[in-house]
Amino acid sequence: MTRDSMTSRLQGFKTPCSLSTGARRYQREDQDDSVKRRYRFKVQMLEIYNDMVNDMLEPGNSNLKIQAPSFRNEDSMTRVPDATIVEVEKIEDVHRIIDQGTANRHVGATKMNDRSSRSHMVFTIMVERLEESGEVKRGRLHLIDLAGSERLNRSGAEGDRAVETISINKSLSAIGRVLASLGSNQRHVSFRDSAITRILEDSLTGGREKSKCMMFMHVAPEASSAQETRGTLEFGKGVVDNVELRK
Repeated sequence: MTRDSMTSRLQGFKTPCSLSTGARRYQREDQDDSVKRRYRFKVQMLEIYNDMVNDMLEPGNSNLKIQAPSFRNEDSMTRVPDATIVEVEKIEDVHRIIDQGTANRHVGATKMNDRSSRSHMVFTIMVERLEESGEVKRGRLHLIDLAGSERLNRSGAEGDRAVETISINKSLSAIGRVLASLGSNQRHVSFRDSAITRILEDSLTGGREKSKCMMFMHVAPEASSAQETRGTLEFGKGVVDNVELRK
C-alpha cells in the first residue's frame, strides 16, 4: 500500500505479481507429488472513488455492491459479484489488464501533483487449485494502491477535488481505525465505515495461518513535504507497533 501524494502505480512494475513464478513453483511441487492438480488464475480490478466501488475493466459499471463473507463458512470470502473477472494465463495478460484498467482511473490536478490519484485501486489475483478428487481450494492476493492523504490548504483542492480529498482522508482514517481495533483485539471492528475496509474484511480477519498483510509507505524527499512524510511514517509506525492480525 502507498500513502503519499506521489502515488506509485502498479503499472510501474515489470512484474506486479509473481504469477509466472508462482505457477512454476506450484508445478514443481506437483511433480514431487503423485496427486494431479490443476491451477487457474483470475484477476479483478476495482476502484474506490468517493467511497463507491467501480469496475475498472468495464467503464460505467459503477457503484457496485460488496457482498460480505459468511462466517458460518470458513472458506467464504468478501466478493463484489457484479465486477468483471478475467482469467489469465501469463504475465503479459496481467500487464495488459492493468494498463486497460488504469486508463479508467480517476486522476486530477492539484497544486501538489498534476496527475494526482483521486481514488484507491484494488487489483486482485485469484488462484484456484483443482484437486484430482474434484475439490477446489481458493486463495487471493490483493495489490492495493492507496491514494495519498492531502491537506486541503496545501493541495488547493476545490469543488470536486475537495470532495475527493475529504473522501480519501476519511477512508485512510478508517483503515487506521480498523488496524488499531484488530491490534487491540476489540470485539467490534468498524469495517463498515469505508468501502476499502469492507473489501479487505476477510483478508484482515483470517488469522496468521490464512492472512498476511504487507504495507509499503511512499514518502516524498522534499522539505516542503515534511509534514506529509511525518504523518505517513507515523501511520506506518502505528501499524508496526500495534497491529497483530486476529488469530
